[in-house]
Amino acid sequence: MIHLKFDLKKELGMKINSNCVVGTVFDSQAKRLGVQSGWMVSSISEGRNPPIHVSNSKEILEFIQLCRNRGHHECMISFNTLGSAQTPTNTTSNETTSNETPLPNEMKNALFMAGAWFFLKIFVGKTANEWLSSILAFSICGVISSTVGFDIALFFGGALSTVMILKILEIFFGHSLYDLIVLGLICAYHTKPSVKSFDGKPMSELMATKKQVKAKIREEAGESAPKEPTDLLGQLWKEGKKFAKEVAANVVDVSVPIEFRDFYVVVVAEAKFSKTNVDENVFYIGCFHRWFNINAELTTAIIKAHSFAKKMSQPQPQQ
Repeated sequence: MIHLKFDLKKELGMKINSNCVVGTVFDSQAKRLGVQSGWMVSSISEGRNPPIHVSNSKEILEFIQLCRNRGHHECMISFNTLGSAQTPTNTTSNETTSNETPLPNEMKNALFMAGAWFFLKIFVGKTANEWLSSILAFSICGVISSTVGFDIALFFGGALSTVMILKILEIFFGHSLYDLIVLGLICAYHTKPSVKSFDGKPMSELMATKKQVKAKIREEAGESAPKEPTDLLGQLWKEGKKFAKEVAANVVDVSVPIEFRDFYVVVVAEAKFSKTNVDENVFYIGCFHRWFNINAELTTAIIKAHSFAKKMSQPQPQQ
């Protein structure tokens, strides 16, 4: 696999067929970079966004045009050279071969940030942990306030609670807890998914979460799960209702407006089922190349915590 950086202010200088295979290479930047006929375009990326795998030339042209429309001047194109006997004859700073793989810019930035944190700890000691704890607490509350609305009691109460939780975790994990937090934030920043990659299905996921809650309530009440129908008509009726609910949920998922907010380290997406009541909306956090449904994750965490607390409160059998 070879990765080459192209200047979007100039023509690429190569003809790519419908199967992403390079045909003719003109006397331009493609030739200067060492592109050879027979190479296959595997993926394309821009900036710190994750690479997008392409399957035809139309996707390549659309991506390049989108980058140009947004004012981007460079993009990275990855080529698969398997099956091609030719390899680059020139060596440039933009080129990566299978034997020599320079660190991508994202990795360099991440190493610089991590190094800056550890240097800070060397100079100021444990005080850096206190600074991080305070900054993190107010940042989290700031993100929540910017998303669901500001409430002074919620803001400062949440900040104080976050600091207390960090102190409790510090008892178990020691001062390395803050190192892990910093490294996690660096990773989250460099793996923010693009808005175009949003694949959440808020209504479908909300229905699945409600089903999980109902099952837990039945379990707590000692009730048995609903019996499965044994006759054909009953089975058809059940499957028909399930199919109708899935179709309705998919229609809602397609039509519900999604509002995105970029908070530098993470991206927050809000499925706006209601314009006035945020409690009815579904929220996502984008990091680590994924979108996490906060409503579903919190509900699952509460269910597990309740089960764990109930189990711990039960008297242990005498040995």
